[in-house]
Amino acid sequence: MSKMKVLKDDATPLRSLDGYKNGIDYSRFSSGLPYMFNDEQVTVRLKCKNFMTDELGDWFGDGFTISPLDKNHFVATVTASKQAMLYWVLQYNVNVEIISPEFMREEIKQQIADMAKMYSKH
Repeated sequence: MSKMKVLKDDATPLRSLDGYKNGIDYSRFSSGLPYMFNDEQVTVRLKCKNFMTDELGDWFGDGFTISPLDKNHFVATVTASKQAMLYWVLQYNVNVEIISPEFMREEIKQQIADMAKMYSKH
């Protein structure tokens, strides 16, 4: 950071901000906001390869549920930042697929299409 200024204005009390009436919920930040996006939280269902249980635990602690799908996959349900989940799914690419919500599936498809166009230029 550069060109910082100390302002004489009083800081806004944290508890007066939306979502912070009871102070900071650190468990929400550690499990529901990977990448520290503070946008709308959504419940996402993911089809994951079996080895992804450790990755889910590393990122979301105990803030997710899983149910078996087939011998190679399970379904995970997690509530987290929409934008962070998009990045998270892209990070793990072919190992994770958004099942729902549909609008997030569509957004991922568009991002992948845009990336494919960008990387096909040369």
